[in-house]
Amino acid sequence: MVKLLVSIKEPGEILDAVDGGADIIDVKNTERGSLGLPSLGVAREVALKIGKLKEKSAPLGDVDHYDEYLAYTPTCLASWIMIM
Repeated sequence: MVKLLVSIKEPGEILDAVDGGADIIDVKNTERGSLGLPSLGVAREVALKIGKLKEKSAPLGDVDHYDEYLAYTPTCLASWIMIM
């Protein structure tokens, strides 16, 4: 089965993504690169608003911010798992 992934930058774009037929909502911060890690607050807000309605994803970012990502990832994953 083919699924449509739509990347968004902020929670205000969720409805457009869903209305556009997204199966997976991907939240990222493109100001930090093509795989830009979103802020924890944005990722959490998106996950809370989507709930179980759609699959969710977020990139772990580019390796030039490695230390920040190591600190971020466990918190983000725990938040998303609790929401799923």
